[in-house]
Amino acid sequence: MHQGKVMTEVCVLIGAVLWLFSPSLWAQPQEIRIGATVSATGKFATEVGPFKNLLTAWADEINSRGGLWLQKPNRRLPLKVIVYDDQSDEATARRFYQRLITEDKVHLLLGPYSSSLTFAVSAVTEGLRIPLLAVCANSPKIYQRGFRYLAGILDEAPRYTYRYWDMIKAEKKAKTVSFVIEEALHPLSVYEGAKEMA
Repeated sequence: MHQGKVMTEVCVLIGAVLWLFSPSLWAQPQEIRIGATVSATGKFATEVGPFKNLLTAWADEINSRGGLWLQKPNRRLPLKVIVYDDQSDEATARRFYQRLITEDKVHLLLGPYSSSLTFAVSAVTEGLRIPLLAVCANSPKIYQRGFRYLAGILDEAPRYTYRYWDMIKAEKKAKTVSFVIEEALHPLSVYEGAKEMA
């Protein structure tokens, strides 16, 4: 039951984003095209390589129910998901997001894994005015540029470890804390919040 509710909420969110921000949908399409990249290879592959299968299964589930309902044109449309391997690389991701917009003519984009890749591709998607839903990125720097075609769903990275610090303080065992930080957008943003709580 809970899974069905979550599926409904995701569909409503995507429908709202599509209706509000995607002028390409106003031309009465025959299907809804959603594009994304997944790091099937490269340094993020271990963490997110199987995500393409999840996106495909999600589209199959939506289509088995008759598609995604849109207020305008007041009917259900089949969902087509187009996914490329960004190879965990910013330049490759930018190329594929441009291709998704200019060649595949997607109506909505789901962001890649990581704040660094999302930061890179969001400049492309903003310039081409296609909405990007950042599903795996939460560095504040992504959202501080005043972009109109970008929305995130995760809590900001500086808040990422707040509950850990609450637990550590409640246990009253830690005397000293050290940080080892990867020099990348997400870990540095997490550190900004963590060092204030330490």
